[in-house]
Amino acid sequence: MRVVLKLMLLLAIGVAFSSGCAVAPIPQAASAIDHPRYFIDVFPARPPVVSRDGFDAGLSFFVTSERPLQQQYLVQELHQTMIYEYANGTESRDGFSLVECFMLREAGENMFGTRYELEHGQFDRHFTTGLKDLAPDIKAVRVERVVFAYVADVVGADFTRKGFAQLERNEEGSVVTDSPTHFNADYRKKHETRGYARHTNREGGVTYKIEYRVARMGMGKADFEITRANGKGRVFQPSLVLRQ
Repeated sequence: MRVVLKLMLLLAIGVAFSSGCAVAPIPQAASAIDHPRYFIDVFPARPPVVSRDGFDAGLSFFVTSERPLQQQYLVQELHQTMIYEYANGTESRDGFSLVECFMLREAGENMFGTRYELEHGQFDRHFTTGLKDLAPDIKAVRVERVVFAYVADVVGADFTRKGFAQLERNEEGSVVTDSPTHFNADYRKKHETRGYARHTNREGGVTYKIEYRVARMGMGKADFEITRANGKGRVFQPSLVLRQ
C-alpha cells in the first residue's frame, strides 16, 4: 500500500511540473522517452555552383528510424568561421552560430524502418557571395561551416509555409543564434527568430562540414568540399560541381 501511495504522489508531482507555466523548458530525463534508433543521410539536392565570388549549394536529408519517430523536425546547429588570409602573412577570422529546423514528413518504409524526408520542394541552401568585393590586400578566403543535424520537437517557432524556421536556441541553450542580419535574409524579412528545440534525440545525429577556399591572386582557384565529420549518418559527395 505504501508503494502505491508513493507512486501516486510521484505521478501527481510529475503532472504539476508538466502543466506549469515556465519561461524555460524543463529538460526531460533521457530515460523518460524511449527514443528509437535512427540515422540521417545528407545528400546534394542539386550540383553546387562555385566561383571566385563564393558558392551556392543545396542539401537534402533522409531520416531512417527503426520505428516511427515521436519528433517531427530535423534541427541543425550551424557554426560558421570565415578566415581571411592577408598578403603580409597574417590572418583574421570571424564567425557566428545558428539554430534552425525543417519539418519532416513520413515517406514510407524501407528495409531499415520508417523513412522521413523534408517537405516537398524544401531543401537546405548553403551559400556565400560577395567575396570579389573584399579589400585587395586579402589574398585568400576560407569559409568553414560545421553543422550538427538531429531530430527534435520545436516550440514557439515562426515557420514558413514549407516548414522551415530559424530558432533562438537549442534545447539546452548551449547554442544560441547570433548570425548577422544578412544571413537567411529572405526568412528574416517575413519571420521572427524565436522558439527552441525540445525532446531532443542527439544519438542518431550526424555532423557534416562544408569547406570553401578561394585564392584571390593569379587565376583565383576556388575549392569546395562537403564531408562527414562525425555521427552515425552518411554524407554523400556531389557527383558534379559547377565552376564559374
